[in-house]
Amino acid sequence: MPVCNIGTGDNLFSCLNEVFLERNIPWSNVIGYSSDNAPVMIGKSNSVLSRV
Repeated sequence: MPVCNIGTGDNLFSCLNEVFLERNIPWSNVIGYSSDNAPVMIGKSNSVLSRV
């Protein structure tokens, strides 16, 4: 995973998406999501989960 210096949902998702693209992993292969309880990870809007 690349270093993500900005802890916003948009930036974290971009870093995650970059890894998926580099490794040719389609998003349709994602079957689960786990994170801590931070709003940036699971909030209704502007979170990583809202982008997945």
